[in-house]
Amino acid sequence: MSSYDIIRHASYILSRVSWHGLPETAVGEAGYRFRTGDMEGASPLVTSLMRDLKSNMEMKDIKAAFILLDIINNEMLEEIIEGA
Repeated sequence: MSSYDIIRHASYILSRVSWHGLPETAVGEAGYRFRTGDMEGASPLVTSLMRDLKSNMEMKDIKAAFILLDIINNEMLEEIIEGA
């Protein structure tokens, strides 16, 4: 899988988060729930998002995209960009 594909899949996830009317923080929650499989206590909107992603993307693509989104959301990214 190319870097471009991972970025495209991450972009798709972000567009679906927006389409479902979820806040940005839902990306982290959805990524956590995807990795752990723990859907207990998930809001109906997050559950709907996860079903949407699983029906439109391959699992390996979802995993790679969430890893990239986790890296982007990491506070260290700001430090790296500022130091560049």
